[in-house]
Amino acid sequence: ALDPSTYENQNIEVKVDVEVLPNNNVLATEVNLIENAIKNTLKYNSFETFYLNITLQVENVDTGDKWYLTTTDNKLTFQIDVPLAHQGKLNYKIIRIHDGVAEVLETTYNETTKKVEFKSDKFSTYALVYETNDSNTLPPVDNPEVNKNNTYLYAAFIGLFILVSFVFLFIDSLI
Repeated sequence: ALDPSTYENQNIEVKVDVEVLPNNNVLATEVNLIENAIKNTLKYNSFETFYLNITLQVENVDTGDKWYLTTTDNKLTFQIDVPLAHQGKLNYKIIRIHDGVAEVLETTYNETTKKVEFKSDKFSTYALVYETNDSNTLPPVDNPEVNKNNTYLYAAFIGLFILVSFVFLFIDSLI
């Protein structure tokens, strides 16, 4: 935790960064700790995992000095969007690795918002884990909201293509 004298009477800014880590950016020891926690604590036979790095940065706005906190006195609540490819599963859990210790955190998944929520007072490597057994996966559904968003995305790409084509035609007519 941060000593209050470090920031007392100063103009500070606190920033939380949540970064999805590629699997090859996670230390092998952390992957082993997470997999052991999954098998021994959660008892998942088949699972999917993706990794997160959560940092808490404090900056003195006046001096530009920056430092990172690895712990806080109180737990902070996080709500993290579950990527589309990982939605619709069951038994979501967050596992935190901090100072070489894996801990399964109390985790809730909101089906409506597609977010997992958890609390933490330590900041390092995290894993979002869920079971992949057929019996623990929700059946695929035709989601009109996803289809609508895909339609908008395709329309945006077509519009961008048309706009770029007109720009090239306009430049070509000037030459």
